[in-house]
Amino acid sequence: MTPRQRFHKTLHYGSPGQIPYFEEGIRADTLAVWESQGYPSGADPQSLFPADAREEIKLDLDPHPRFKVWPSTFKELDSLRERLDSADLSRISETGP
Repeated sequence: MTPRQRFHKTLHYGSPGQIPYFEEGIRADTLAVWESQGYPSGADPQSLFPADAREEIKLDLDPHPRFKVWPSTFKELDSLRERLDSADLSRISETGP
């Protein structure tokens, strides 16, 4: 099972066999304590604690359609607020989008 399949199965309440494991990094002070307890100095923690591959998805949270020009004055901002007023039902088209 790939890391992606394991993650998907976990999020859909399945039984993936093991939960996804994502390493965020091991702190330097933790490595120092481990080394004092016998962990080989300079060893790669990834070789002892393999983590699942991780994909990062960039989200586009900007409004769509994009504004041609962002308001640069308070008057323009007030005009934009009026157009986006959710309580004003006249801004909604009768025929749909």
